Amino acid sequence: MRVPAGWTVVPAVARGDFVLDLVGGNEVSCRRRLRLVPAPSLKSSPDRRQQSSGAQSGSPPALALARACIDECVRGHEDCINFSTSSDPDLPTRVIDCANPARPRLFSTGRQRGRYLALSYVWGGDQVHKTTLANVSAYERGIDLSLLPATIRDAIHVTHALGSQYLWIDSLCIIQDSDEDKRKELAQMHYIYRRAHVTIIAANVGSVSESFLVDRPAAPPFGLRNAVLSGDVTLPFICPPREPAPLTPGGHRCEEEPQVGTVYVTTHPERVPPLPEEWPCSHDLGTLGTRAWCMQEYLMTPRALIFSARTLQFRCLSATQHVGNSLCGTSDEQRLPSTLLLEDPPAAAPGSAEWDDMHSVWRDVVGDYSRRAASVASDKLVACAAVMERFGRVLRSEYLAGLWRETLLADMMWVKEGRAYLQRPAVVGRPRAPSWSWAAVEGGIRWPVGKSKTFCDENALAHIVECEVELEDTALPFGRVTSWTLILRATLLLCVLRATGNFGDHDIRLRPLEHARRQQWEEGDCQGGDGHAAEVEPKLRGQAEVDCMADIEITRMWAVPLLPENHWLEGIVVAPADSNGFGWMTTLTGPLKALGTSDHDRAHNVPEYEAYKYYRGLSGFRGRGPKLVYRTSTDEFAEPGGPEAYSRIMRLRYVPDHHKLGQERLWDRIRADAVRHLDQRGIWFSSVDLVRFAWIKTKYPICGDEDDTDEDTADPVADEENPDCDEFLYRGSPYETVYTTPATIWIGVMPNTTTAEQAYHSSRDILDLLVQHNINNVEVAYRESEVTFSGGPGLFAPVDDFDPLKAIVDSLSTALSMPIARLGTDTQGELGFYFRVGEDLYAVTARHVLFENYEPNTEYNYVAGPKKEVVVMGPSAFTAHIAFLQDTIRDLDCVVRESSGEVDRVERALADPIKDGGPSRQVLEPKLLQRQGEFTRARRKLDAVTAHLADVQAKWRKVEDRVIGHVVWAPPIAAASPHQYMQDVCVIKLDKDKFHHFAGNALGLIGRESDIGKFIRMMRDSDFDGPREFKYSPDGLLNVDRDAPREFEYPPDGCLKLHGILTDDEMRTTATDQSIRRVIKRGPSTLITIGRLSVETAIHTDHADSLPFSMRGDSGAAIVDARGRFVALLTGGAGINDITYGTPSCEITYGTPMHWLWPRIEARFEGATLEVGDYDLL
Repeated sequence: MRVPAGWTVVPAVARGDFVLDLVGGNEVSCRRRLRLVPAPSLKSSPDRRQQSSGAQSGSPPALALARACIDECVRGHEDCINFSTSSDPDLPTRVIDCANPARPRLFSTGRQRGRYLALSYVWGGDQVHKTTLANVSAYERGIDLSLLPATIRDAIHVTHALGSQYLWIDSLCIIQDSDEDKRKELAQMHYIYRRAHVTIIAANVGSVSESFLVDRPAAPPFGLRNAVLSGDVTLPFICPPREPAPLTPGGHRCEEEPQVGTVYVTTHPERVPPLPEEWPCSHDLGTLGTRAWCMQEYLMTPRALIFSARTLQFRCLSATQHVGNSLCGTSDEQRLPSTLLLEDPPAAAPGSAEWDDMHSVWRDVVGDYSRRAASVASDKLVACAAVMERFGRVLRSEYLAGLWRETLLADMMWVKEGRAYLQRPAVVGRPRAPSWSWAAVEGGIRWPVGKSKTFCDENALAHIVECEVELEDTALPFGRVTSWTLILRATLLLCVLRATGNFGDHDIRLRPLEHARRQQWEEGDCQGGDGHAAEVEPKLRGQAEVDCMADIEITRMWAVPLLPENHWLEGIVVAPADSNGFGWMTTLTGPLKALGTSDHDRAHNVPEYEAYKYYRGLSGFRGRGPKLVYRTSTDEFAEPGGPEAYSRIMRLRYVPDHHKLGQERLWDRIRADAVRHLDQRGIWFSSVDLVRFAWIKTKYPICGDEDDTDEDTADPVADEENPDCDEFLYRGSPYETVYTTPATIWIGVMPNTTTAEQAYHSSRDILDLLVQHNINNVEVAYRESEVTFSGGPGLFAPVDDFDPLKAIVDSLSTALSMPIARLGTDTQGELGFYFRVGEDLYAVTARHVLFENYEPNTEYNYVAGPKKEVVVMGPSAFTAHIAFLQDTIRDLDCVVRESSGEVDRVERALADPIKDGGPSRQVLEPKLLQRQGEFTRARRKLDAVTAHLADVQAKWRKVEDRVIGHVVWAPPIAAASPHQYMQDVCVIKLDKDKFHHFAGNALGLIGRESDIGKFIRMMRDSDFDGPREFKYSPDGLLNVDRDAPREFEYPPDGCLKLHGILTDDEMRTTATDQSIRRVIKRGPSTLITIGRLSVETAIHTDHADSLPFSMRGDSGAAIVDARGRFVALLTGGAGINDITYGTPSCEITYGTPMHWLWPRIEARFEGATLEVGDYDLL
C-alpha cells in the first residue's frame, strides 16, 4: 500500500470494517475504506501470508512468478529477442548438472550447445569445497549436496525450480589449482556471463556460507524500522492483480490468484516521520555492489534474477521489475549499451560520435569499478577484463593497462574522487600497474569536467614516442601486466607544489624560464623534448589535484602540458620515483600561452612554397608530394613565374647496387647508427630510407647576343667531383636533361613534430657518421611522412584475357590478389601466396590484416576453441564489388542499346537504294559487320555479368558463405635480427572445398584497370631511366635494357605462373643487361602496379601515369619479378596521410624479403612447398 509523502495511516473502526483515514497535519483530508482481510480467511493455508513473493523468495510461488517474468522476456521483449541467437549457445567447458538437485554433478560439456544459468556471488574467503585436480573425477560422478555451502545449494535449487538443467559456478566449474585451466576459463568470462540464459545474483549475502533464500518480512514504514510502538498492528491485505496478467509457458494470459501483502497500522501517528514519495525501490546489490569481480558479472548478463535484502528483482535488456510487484516502481540503473552484448559488436569509426559516446560510457564504467575492492590486489585489471574486452571490440584500440592507445593523452588525466589521498598497492614489491593508469591506485577516480576531449588531434602538445606493456599472460590481453614503458616527447616545465590550506588541494606554480634557466635546459639539466620549453608567464599558476603524497619528491616536479582546451592547457605533473624515470603523476590545468619561436630557430626554416612543392610528383593528391622539413642538398628551388609557369615534377630513383652503401651490408650499420642519433635528438621519426631523386631540367635557346644559359641554375653537386650525380638528355631532346641526385638518406618524421632547427642538428650527426666511413657524397633530407600497414560456395576459376568476365571475377577467383578480411572485421588485405603440406593447402598474408590493434602482439597458434576465420572480402569490399557489378551492367546495357540501334540504321541504309553522294555498299557492309560484332560482344558480356551478379548475390551475400579458412599461425610483429626485416606474417589453413578451381600460385596481370599493351609498355619503358638504362639508336629512338628477360613472353591467359624465390645476392645485384629490377604487385586497392626494387626491399613507384605502388588495403600482396619469382610480402609503406583515389598513398612500399621469410615458414610447417600445382583439389 502506497502512502503519499507527509501522510500517515490512522486506524478507525466503522461497522466492523477498517476505515483508513489519511491524515495530514491535524486535519482529516480524505477517508478511504479498505477491506482488511485476516489471513485465515484466504483460500490457502494460514501461512499464505508468509509465502507471498515479497516474504519468501525461495518459495514455489515466488520462483513461479520469477519464471513467468523470464518467459515473458523471452517471448515478448523485442530488444531481448533481437539480442538472442536463434539457437542455443555453446555451453562452457564445465557446468553443474542440476537435473537431480539432490545429487548434482560436474558435467564436462565437450562444447555441446544448450541453455545454462550462471551464479554471481561473494566468496567471502577461501572455499573448502571447490573443484581441484584431485576431485574433478569424483565431482563428475556426483557431489554430496550437504557438503556444499548454502549459497551454492540455493543456486542449485533455484536452477531446478526455473526449469533449467545446467548451472555455471566459478568455484566448481574452474579447476582452482590449475593455472592453465584458470587462464583458459578467465579468457572466456565475457562469453560465459553474456551467453547465460539468466544469471542468479545472490546480493543479500556477504559470504558463500550464507543462504540467500531467506524469509523477507515486509519492512515497516520509513523511520520505524528499528522501533516497535505500543499498539502497532500488522495485518495482511489483498494486493490487486497485475495488469496485464503474466504469460503462461504456452504464451497465454492467465488469471492470478490474489496475493497477500502487509499493512502497518499505528496508534502513534505523531511519532511517524514524513514518508518519502515512494519506497526506495532500486535494486540493492548489497556486498556485491562493492566487490570488483562482481561488476562484470552483473553488467555482462542479458538477464538477471537478483535476490536482494528487500525484494526479488528481475532485470533484462528491456525492463527492470520486482517479481510479484513486491515493491512499487523501479529506478534507473547502470547498464551497458546493448551493442556491447552482441556476439560480434560492430566497430565504431575512430573520432565519430558513436566512438566518443562509447568512450564516455567506458569512463563511467571505470569510475564505478574503481570504487570497488578486490580481495587480491593484483586482480584490479583482470577482474574487469570481460567488460574491457567488449569495449575493445567496439573501440578497436589497443588496451594499455587500463587505458586506450588512441586516447592515451586524454585518458591519463584522471583524478581521485573526493579529498582523501589514494593508496598505491604493490604486487611482489612493485606497483600493480603503471602510475599513469587508474589501476595503479585503490579508490574512486573520475575524469573532471573539461577533460572530456578524447581523440588527440594534431594540436596535441605532447606526442607518444613509445608505449608498451608486457602482459603476465598473453592469452589475457586485458589482464595483469608485469612491466610497462611510456615515453612522451613533451615540454617539461619545472614547478613547485604549494599547499593552499585546503586538505587534498594544491597549487602548481610554474617557474619563469629566464636566460640562466634556458641555459640549464640546453646543457641537459631537466632535458626534455628538443631541449627547449615554452616561454611561460612568470606568475602563471595552474590548479592540480594530488592523489598520493607518499611517493613523490616535492622539490623535483615538472608540469607536462598534453592537450590544449580553448585557452587552457591540460596535462599532468610528474615527479621522479627513482633513477629509471618518472613514476608519479597527477593532473594539471592552467592558462595556455602561445609558444614563441626565436630568430635562431628560424635560421634553417624552408620557405613555404618549397616545403609543399619540392617533392611534387612523388605521392598524395595530384602528386603534391610530402612536406619538406629540411635538406642538406644545395640545388636551388624557386617558385616559377610567368603565365605558363609550373613546378617541376620529381621522381624517386633506385640506389645502384655498386654504391658503397649497398655493399657488404654497410647500409644496415649506417641506418642503425642513424636511428640511434635520431633517438638521442628526440626526433619522432617514422622511416629511414636510402633513395635518389630525379627531375627534368629545361634549357631553351636564346635569340640575339644573349648568353645561352640554363634557366634552371646548374646544381653545384652535379659536377665531376660527384660521381653519383647523373645528368643526360631526356628522350633525346637537346633542350631537356634528366638530373639525378646523389644518394640521399631520406628520413620521414611524424607531422608537426620536428622543426628545421632540430633536423639541421640531426643531419650534422648523420653526415659526421658518414665521414667516419669515408663517404662524402650522400645527402640528408627530412619530410613529413607516416608509416602505415597497407592493411560459402567454391571460388571461381581464373579466366583468360578474352573472357567477358576477365575484369569481373578476379576478386572471387583462386588466383592471387584475392581480397580477404577476418570474419567480423572490415580490415582489408590480400592473400600473398599458397603453399602445401601434404594434402593440406595453406595461404600466407600479413598478420596485421587479420589481427586487430588491441589484440596482444604475441605468437598465435591455433590448437582448439574459437577460430579466427578468414573471409573473401569484408563487408565494405563486398558492398563495393556488388556496386561495381551493377555499374558495369548499366554501362553495358547502354552499349548494347546504342550498338543495336547502329546495326538497325546500317541495315536500313543497305536495304534502301544507294543515293548519289551517300555511302556505297562497299563502305556499309564492313561497317555493318563491325557494328554487329560490337553488339554481339556487348550482349555476350552483359548476359555473363548479369548472371554472375545473380550468382554472387545468391551464394555469397552471407558473410558466413565467404569463409575460406582460419588462422593457424602468426608470430608477433617485430623487426627481426640481424637485418631488422619486418616479421609480419600470418598463415591460413584453407578450406579445400572452396578451391575446386585452384590455379596455384598465379598472378593475374590484367584486369579492369589495364590492358596488355599498357602493361608491356610499363614493363619496358620509364621516363627517368638513366644512361645505363637507355641505348640511343641513330634514328633517335629509345631502347631499354630491362629486367624482363629478352625471351620474356606475355602469358597467353594473362596469369603469370610463379616459381622460385629471388635470392639475397640476386636482390642486391643485377645482371649486366638488367640494370633495373622491376617488380610487379596486384592488390585490392591499387590493382596491378609496377615498381622498381631498391636497397632492402624498398619499392618505388616507377611511372608518372601509374598509381602509387601500394595503398592501404594492399597488405599481404605478393611482390614478384618479371620472371615470376617471389621477391617479398608487402607489409606497409611510408607516405603522407593524404587521400589518393580514396586511400592514403605511399611514396615507398616496404616488404619482407621472401628469401628470409620462406625458410621460417618451412621451419614451422615441415614439408611445406610452394609448388602447389594448378589442378583441382578433390
